[in-house]
Amino acid sequence: MRLFDNRYEPHRRKYALALSMIERGARICTVTQWTGLSKYCVQNLTRSYGSKTRIPCNRGRSPSKPAYFLKSLDVARESVALAYIALQYQAIPAGVVPDARTSLPGIERGEHVMDAFEVYRELLPNARISLEHAILLIIELAERSALILARCRSCHDVMVADRLALHQELCPLCRPSPRASLPARPTERPRDLLRQQEFHEGVEEDNADSTRDGHDENEADREMARGHE
Repeated sequence: MRLFDNRYEPHRRKYALALSMIERGARICTVTQWTGLSKYCVQNLTRSYGSKTRIPCNRGRSPSKPAYFLKSLDVARESVALAYIALQYQAIPAGVVPDARTSLPGIERGEHVMDAFEVYRELLPNARISLEHAILLIIELAERSALILARCRSCHDVMVADRLALHQELCPLCRPSPRASLPARPTERPRDLLRQQEFHEGVEEDNADSTRDGHDENEADREMARGHE
């Protein structure tokens, strides 16, 4: 009698992948799509699976907007790290996959995605990118219709870039902070400048010069009038 049968290995991998995705807060529809299990089966796993480290599952539709990864420097930097790890673990295919949303999900690819995401969370315990957004990033980079991997002009490292954006040449690590390019915020309101003593002294000097010029012009007019008389 054989103690292990390879016929059950695909089923074991399906359930293992489903449990790991449930642990990281994946939605039921996402687990169903990547594992091939039925919705009823995933719902039973979600109800019966108990873990203190489990991330609660969000309701609603899965994320679908690639602009999320470029909305701030912090998220953009984490996106670069996640994309690099996903490349190393072969979660992102080498070639372009036009229909990645339907053809990419699968057991083997899902295992690569979870391995990359676990390493990402180990390196960044307080990471902002969830598993659902990580899957979206991998799909977008596989399709390469909205997001692409490019080279930074400064450090020549890999970066996530908007395919349709213009003048996006620096990665988030080399990109200057928006606060650094803005002028310093004044400590006083502009109207307070009118109350400063130096400003008033300058105005009084200008007024005095104008008054002297006016007196000189009046004297010159009087002298000319006397000459005509």
